[in-house]
Amino acid sequence: GPALGEALTGMGLPIAITCFVLAAAVRIIQGSATVACLTAVGLVMPVIEQLNFSGAQMAALSICIAGGSIVVSHVNDAGFWLFGKFTGATEAQTLKTWTMMETILGTVGAIVGMIAFQLLS
Repeated sequence: GPALGEALTGMGLPIAITCFVLAAAVRIIQGSATVACLTAVGLVMPVIEQLNFSGAQMAALSICIAGGSIVVSHVNDAGFWLFGKFTGATEAQTLKTWTMMETILGTVGAIVGMIAFQLLS
């Protein structure tokens, strides 16, 4: 955890973007938003703790993680199947609609979190 967190911040990415990218990577690989959130928090928390951010800044970073955790919903996600079955959409249609909507929602949410983090810094 700490080694990966340090490596990510060593890449020069701002911490808010790092939170989003890490959560998104776990989401894409594993499929679960819950697992993506918890894994991202566990990996970046050792770095974040050392930076002494305020509660409001931590909340903004949480929004970035949450945004990353819902992008690129695919066949490993229960929501993907619920949407597809309730709407009668095929897998291809669900990928074109649900996955796109979730990706836009997560990305816009993360951008709002990044802006909030910058304003609070």
